Amino acid sequence: MDMVSSHTPWAGSINNVAECMDIADELGLKRVVCGYGTGSFKDLDAIKETAENTCKIYEILHRNGYELFQHNHWFEFQRFDGRLAYEIYREMIPADVKIQMDCFWSTNYGKEDPVEMLKKFADKTILLHMKDGICEQKQAEGEAGYKNGLLDQKIDLLPLGTGTLPIPELIKAAPAQVEAVIVELDYCNIDMWTAIEQSYKYMTENGLAEGNK
Repeated sequence: MDMVSSHTPWAGSINNVAECMDIADELGLKRVVCGYGTGSFKDLDAIKETAENTCKIYEILHRNGYELFQHNHWFEFQRFDGRLAYEIYREMIPADVKIQMDCFWSTNYGKEDPVEMLKKFADKTILLHMKDGICEQKQAEGEAGYKNGLLDQKIDLLPLGTGTLPIPELIKAAPAQVEAVIVELDYCNIDMWTAIEQSYKYMTENGLAEGNK
């Protein structure tokens, strides 16, 4: 099996970059992923601090011949004065930090069009993560569902093709340099192995992925 990426190692700060490079070597990878928690994009000051951390991680990896790419969640697609947090953040980090686009979370609970989000960041996107569910904004009651001032709700994730994510349109919009479409279900409303099998069949039988030939 050829491995195109891994969530392990996961670079969170300069403190574990050496370990990340060691594990990447064991896995036969020359790229390392980074990603952050909710509070890292809660306001402009947090975005700046997060960008500074990414720059430090990048410098070490780049100096040692590794590529850095980033996995997103929903909170990078919050808006500040009309601008995406991810857009603001990426202006502060090296241009060759690549993107592993989680297409479902890029909707920010249905507030954004995932196809338009993919197109916006297409030039840096090398991998796609697909999960499915009902892409619609749900209003939290009072303070429930909020962390660090941002909406953070668990929603039902579903096998690919059974939710509302426009997967065929996303595949059509995928830039040429995308190496793989990865089924990534954080959790699911049915048995996980069954969900993976259903997702695989949906992608391959509809000509949306090659699968394991």
